Amino acid sequence: MSEVHICLNKSKNQDHKRQQKQNSNIADNIFHDILIEVASKMAEQLDVSLDFLVGKTDVLIDSKVLNRIIEIQKLSADEQKTVFSLLDAFLRDTKTSQAYAS
Repeated sequence: MSEVHICLNKSKNQDHKRQQKQNSNIADNIFHDILIEVASKMAEQLDVSLDFLVGKTDVLIDSKVLNRIIEIQKLSADEQKTVFSLLDAFLRDTKTSQAYAS
């Protein structure tokens, strides 16, 4: 009888440990989600990207530029090609003008 009792206690203990681990994982996930949400709101209020906020980049991209890039991504492949061809030509001409001006 005592062997059965010991076996049941071990089983209950293992179930309890398993439940604690599941609860810990759930809490970690909730905490992680909250941190991401807070960081996202901070970046939005500061008008910077999350990468810039956490130091993964030193390039600060203006939100207007970023919004335009997002809009370009929504275009068809052919339309994107046209936009980038125009942009490349403009940038090339601007660099050339600047080189000759100095």
